[in-house]
Order: sequence, then structure tokens, then C-alpha cells
Amino acid sequence: MPNFVYMARDKQGALQTGRLDAVDEDQAVAVLQNRGLIVTSVLLRNQAAPVRPARALAPRRLHGRVTTTDKVQLCDQLAVLLASGVPLMRALEVVSAQAESRVLLRALAQMRRDLEAGSTFRDALARHPRIFSNFWVNLVETGEASGHLAQSLSQLASYQETMRQLQTKAVTAVTYPVVLISASVLAVTIFMVYIIPIFRQIFNAAHAPLPLL
Repeated sequence: MPNFVYMARDKQGALQTGRLDAVDEDQAVAVLQNRGLIVTSVLLRNQAAPVRPARALAPRRLHGRVTTTDKVQLCDQLAVLLASGVPLMRALEVVSAQAESRVLLRALAQMRRDLEAGSTFRDALARHPRIFSNFWVNLVETGEASGHLAQSLSQLASYQETMRQLQTKAVTAVTYPVVLISASVLAVTIFMVYIIPIFRQIFNAAHAPLPLL
């Protein structure tokens, strides 16, 4: 089985290196990602050029929208990579290779092209208002101006995580009464359609009126 040498970052930004036996590059990157690592490069031992992580994610299933989870992962990964000294362009390439949203993947590709053309990260984000709100754009602009972009992205990740938790609680709060009401309506319907006619027959047989209750 081929042996690979890898470089990756954990969620705290610490550099992780080592060797891994895998059938191919795809399996090697998948194993590292399952460990919660952000893969920056995978090298087949004695190979001259690094294997791009994007190849390993070719078979991945991409969904067609950008969820709050996608945004949290994006902020977390960018913050970790930038805090570790990885250049912004390389960081965007790494997170693009691990994105799970088709819409976000296209946006990241456009952002890299904008940065290559000399645009600021703030302006690159602003071109995608359906994904990145003004809050995002303004906080990133502040981070770029102050030289603390990684910290700004970390704050964004915390904000997005808080929003996700609130959304989950809101859905739960709405779902519970809806389930109760639906169950109640179903129970009453069954009673009216199946149970009441049986009682009606019994009372009719006894020549007694059906009680109002």
C-alpha cells in the first residue's frame, strides 16, 4: 500500500505532519479530514510534486445552497489557516477544496480571481451579497485595515455558530406545538369518523337519542 506524507492544520492552527498508508490520494485526504484536520498538502513518498487536496474531494456530494454550517466552517478554517501564517490565496484554495456547497464553491473561485486581479478581500466578499451580509463585509474590512483578519474571521465564526444555535432552538420551539396540534387533530378526526358512528348505532338500536357530548 502506498505511503503518503501529509501536512495539515488542526482547529487550533497547530501544524500536523506525518505519514499515512492509503490506497490513493483520495483516501489519504478523506482519512485526514475525518480526523478534523484541514489538509494543506499530501505527498506520495518520494514524489516531487504535492497532490492537490481538491482531487480527493472530486466525488463529494455538493448541496445547492449555503447553510449556516457552511459559513461557520468557512470562517473557522480561514481563521485557523491565516493565524498559522498561510497566505490568504492559499487559504482560500484549501477551504475551496473542502467546501460542501456548490454555490459557495463558485463564490470562492470568483473571490480568488478577484484577489488575483488586485481586489481586497472585503470587495471580493461584497460581490456576493446573497451569501455574505453587510455585517460580514464590514467586519472583514475592519480586520483587513487593522491587520487582524484572522481574529475578525474567528469572531464571525462565533457569531454564525450562535445564530445556528438560535435557529435550531427556534425550529424546535415551533415543531413541538405543531406536532401536538397535528396529533390532536388526527385523534379527533379518527374519533369523529370511526368511533362516533359506532356509538350512534348503539343508541339508535336502543331508541335513545345520541347525547350532545
